[in-house]
Amino acid sequence: SLLTLHLSLPRLNHYSMESLPNKNVFDAFRDVLFKKFKLPRYWKKGRRDNLVASLGGTLSNHNNNDQASIQNRKDSTTNQQTKRHYRFLFYAHEPSGRRVWTNMNSLLAAAQVQTKYRQIDFQTVYDFGNLNIQQQARLFNEADAIIMVHGAQMANSIFTVEGTMFVELGCRVFEFLGSKNYLNLIGGKYTMVQLCWRGETSEKDFCLDCTQEKDFTYSNFTMAQKTFDKILDDIVIAIDS
Repeated sequence: SLLTLHLSLPRLNHYSMESLPNKNVFDAFRDVLFKKFKLPRYWKKGRRDNLVASLGGTLSNHNNNDQASIQNRKDSTTNQQTKRHYRFLFYAHEPSGRRVWTNMNSLLAAAQVQTKYRQIDFQTVYDFGNLNIQQQARLFNEADAIIMVHGAQMANSIFTVEGTMFVELGCRVFEFLGSKNYLNLIGGKYTMVQLCWRGETSEKDFCLDCTQEKDFTYSNFTMAQKTFDKILDDIVIAIDS
């Protein structure tokens, strides 16, 4: 509801931006939230992969969430302590059956074997409905980048640290998370990827190949590997800049 307050009210003609809390007020409120959920307010170097164990396998390494996979990722993190380690969080919106990123897992599998992405921990959530608020808050808080289908789970963006990258996907995306006012409040960086228009394809253009369903609001979609790799490359460059 707080997210809706900050994103929706400015879109209504009878409200002004001045009617919303300023950054000082919003920061004070977020300080209370972060303290309640015992989350770091700002990113610190050396942040380690302690989230996997705390969720007991709910979080998966693209398409494998067994205990061996969890241990392998923890070992991998330890072995890469001398490198900047990125944590990218993905969600395909699959449980709903609509607005689904249908080839997410295959894209992740292909990217994960590329040498240039060895420093990235690819993490996915299958169903946010199976996680409590504490778990969802920690997921978003510990992510360097959040690449997800447009949906209500983005309300957890309030728990992110300054500088977090957001890539919102959907054949038709309502610009709530991408509101300039809200991004200024949370210190986030944002881009969206939407449907390919007539004559475009995700193989050639930075867009999504969508199934035809009326106005595309609930269309499922796929993404070309070239587009996916560009998203990853752009995020790493932005984080390091």
